[in-house]
Amino acid sequence: MKVLFKPNQFSKYMQQCEIKPDDFINMIKSPAIIGEKSSCPLLIYGEHVENPDLNPETRFPRCTASNVKYIYMLQLDYDNGMEFHEFIAKYKNKFSFAMYSSHSFGYKPGDRFRVLIPLKEHLDASLIGPEFSEIMCREFPGCDPSCFVRGHFQIIPAIRESRSRYAYAIEKCPIHYEVPVEEIKHLIEEHEKEREIQRAEYERRKAEHKDEAPDPASIDGFVKRKLNEFGYADGSHHVSLLRCAAACAARGFEELDTEYALISYRTSGHPDAKIRRIVQTAYEHVKM
Repeated sequence: MKVLFKPNQFSKYMQQCEIKPDDFINMIKSPAIIGEKSSCPLLIYGEHVENPDLNPETRFPRCTASNVKYIYMLQLDYDNGMEFHEFIAKYKNKFSFAMYSSHSFGYKPGDRFRVLIPLKEHLDASLIGPEFSEIMCREFPGCDPSCFVRGHFQIIPAIRESRSRYAYAIEKCPIHYEVPVEEIKHLIEEHEKEREIQRAEYERRKAEHKDEAPDPASIDGFVKRKLNEFGYADGSHHVSLLRCAAACAARGFEELDTEYALISYRTSGHPDAKIRRIVQTAYEHVKM
């Protein structure tokens, strides 16, 4: 099994390694004892691209999404989104999977666990984007959306100390999960059509109001600065987007300009339709 190995949370590089199937099973059955979560090694079940961008110090590939070529295993994170036994009951006999409790299980309330799902076919990492995230969030409700970001690393099975609570389950099934690739590609096409319409509308309105509205060219830097100020990142709540949209409205930017700028910077957990609703809400609030 080829994996991309990241030594700890703060490492800026990854290594291509091999794990024997038996060692993989033993890793789940007998978790490592690691006191600090930040010190836990992390994995992506896949391979890096040819000629990856290298970390200048280590000469190993940098931990960037663009360096991931494909994955052959989904990695799901559940933090109170579903109970351990509920996941087993819901997906048992549908496909193979292995699951194990997280490093914080027993130290924070609720069931906190990770799931590994082998894929029927390797998934080209170029398809791992907003559309992939949107569909996977429907396929696996309650899962952390950040799991569906290209380059998502997951901590290996680990506990804080020998007496820490730990649970695991391995479901062997002749069926492997099949990613709905054609559905993802169709959604990508639909979103691209929407963006083309938005771009055309944007240009039309810019031409109509070029002497009335603030210079749209200045909105990109403003939005980028505000998103950074409000701490927007993968997996973050939409409040930072709402605050940024409200700041754009207060500054006098056109609603469509704001929507287009936010779509340019949005992460995989926020599809275009959601961005549109957030902008509309912000502008309605500011107008009041």
